[in-house]
Amino acid sequence: MLNNIQDIRESGLLELYVLGELTPGDISQVEAALELYPELKTDLNEIEKAFHSYAEAHAIQAPYNVLNKVLAQTKSDITTDNSTSSSSPSSGIGTLAKVALLVAFSTILFQFFSNRNLSGKYAEDLKITQDNCDDEKQNLESKLALYRELDKINNRSISVSATEKYPETKIIFNTNEVSKRNFLQFKFLPPLESNQSYQLWSLKGNNPPIPLNVFEDISELLEVDFVEGTNAYAITIEPKGGQDTPTLENLIGVFSITG
Repeated sequence: MLNNIQDIRESGLLELYVLGELTPGDISQVEAALELYPELKTDLNEIEKAFHSYAEAHAIQAPYNVLNKVLAQTKSDITTDNSTSSSSPSSGIGTLAKVALLVAFSTILFQFFSNRNLSGKYAEDLKITQDNCDDEKQNLESKLALYRELDKINNRSISVSATEKYPETKIIFNTNEVSKRNFLQFKFLPPLESNQSYQLWSLKGNNPPIPLNVFEDISELLEVDFVEGTNAYAITIEPKGGQDTPTLENLIGVFSITG
């Protein structure tokens, strides 16, 4: 579940929206967010400009007959999009991005696969570009898959009960008893020293706290351990690398699962 404008910006949905690669449900979610947060329209414009810049920087002149086929297909896509533009506000943005990317990547792929006598440096640059695109696509798809987990019907979102020492802490704990998956969404955490880490704990009945994930990076949605029968999860600041028992004076907050 995307709770605020920052969640939306970090989810990768805007980039996929510009490319026209979202499901109808995700499109509705983005367009609802655009109504709620008009400033996201500026984000969309910037993303579109970035895609155009990428296309211009990496485009290679293709033979006339190849480029002609690409433009003919593009014209067909534009005609189709125009016929439905009244019901889909994203069609104009999606078409512009597709035109730039279609031309750029079609010419790149044509040269890469049809001309095996490329110079070593030229072929190497194309391979690096292709690998970078594949990596970014995989990263966005993985991120989107994680956020879709939060939309599942059995997901529960629990706000942190921050301690008096760290009252500014804002974290959302997402737990799903059916899929047995837990996720942390970070809004604000107290900063770490260079020799410290955050650590998650499972609190289960009268048992000692069970040490779980140790981490420093809080820039993304983080999947964490699920422990069956946990009454509450807690998060502390520990020496770097974590430890077997929690430092209670550095208890940041607790997420109550039961009650």
